[in-house]
Amino acid sequence: MIESHSEINLGSVISTLKGNAFKSKDYAENGFPLIRVSDFTSNSVGKQAIVYVSYEVAEKNLKYQLKTGDILIQTVGSWQYNPASIVGKVVRVPKNLDGALLNQNAVKLIPSPLINKVFLYYRLKDESFKSHVIGCAQGAANQASITLSTINAFLFYLPPLQTQQKIAAILSAYDDLIENNLQRIKLLEEVAQITYEEWFVRMKFPGHETAQWNKATGLPEGWAKIPLGNMMIFHYGKGLRSHEKREGNVPIYSSAGIFGYHDTSLVDVPGIIVGRKGNVGSVFWSQEPFFPMDTTYYIESKESLYFAYFALKGVEFINNDAAVPGLNRNAAYAMKIISPVSELIELFEEKVKPAFVTIFNLKKQNELLREAREILLPRLMTGVIDVDQVEVPEALLARVA
Repeated sequence: MIESHSEINLGSVISTLKGNAFKSKDYAENGFPLIRVSDFTSNSVGKQAIVYVSYEVAEKNLKYQLKTGDILIQTVGSWQYNPASIVGKVVRVPKNLDGALLNQNAVKLIPSPLINKVFLYYRLKDESFKSHVIGCAQGAANQASITLSTINAFLFYLPPLQTQQKIAAILSAYDDLIENNLQRIKLLEEVAQITYEEWFVRMKFPGHETAQWNKATGLPEGWAKIPLGNMMIFHYGKGLRSHEKREGNVPIYSSAGIFGYHDTSLVDVPGIIVGRKGNVGSVFWSQEPFFPMDTTYYIESKESLYFAYFALKGVEFINNDAAVPGLNRNAAYAMKIISPVSELIELFEEKVKPAFVTIFNLKKQNELLREAREILLPRLMTGVIDVDQVEVPEALLARVA
């Protein structure tokens, strides 16, 4: 431990503001967004299910208004076995929710001039705070809660303000690069999806101006509406019990997506995974060898897998089992899709394939950046390493490229 770090309790450098117990009758179609703990993501707040309160209600409760970057802690939630809603979760208010109001079961931390706000956020993201919270939480089997006293009692080493600022800048650089990569990934995915829809849904494909149309099918000449089974084969995934899993880098896919890693792949080339049981009809793409579980199908296609991926995303698969959601393979084969001419499908693959490769590389970069950040976080917070000797994220990526 570096001598300049002094041990303090959190309550000596913050004040707090509890969220307000807004009523459902206060909700409105428009108005001020209301942040609830159910909107918390791993590090931020999602806007997908945000509700609003009327302007009249908001004007009476402006003391609960939040700003971008405000630090929130979930005070009522689940135990550590359910990390998605764990009590003590620490998030920051994103830019798109600046001005939102804070609901109950969460508290805002207000840092004093002695502690850098960004440093405080990262300090509380360390496992030591999570362990402290879980160790002090109270409640029943399905719900845990913490008090302000628990938050205030957290002990940690506080470096000088200048060191705090350096640590905050280092960790922010990693997160900023991760976020930039995520935005690039989102844009590339959107462009590929828009290209598919433009060519094969709105029929604005290259050369559509001079294309001949078949009056009987309502499609360009050479195109057809065919059963899915005429183009694709749905192969069953394979069961993998927990004691059979071995440490490795091969992603394991369930019907909900990646849920672990193994040392052996079942499919050795890029491919498509479709949910068979549970999350019926979910569609995932893997750019690397993968292991599809027995709750999924993996796809073989007579045409481009890139085209098949987008075609499958547009199919409304039907749950064929009322008791346990399931996708019957023969029923899936009977679903109709549009099959363009092969030359156009090949041209589509040429256009979108580079985006898939770039997306894969960006995701791998983010994995590396997150891993490096998680290693740095506790070491920086405890003064084990000198902040002036830390590698910046761009240098890390250049070194491993």
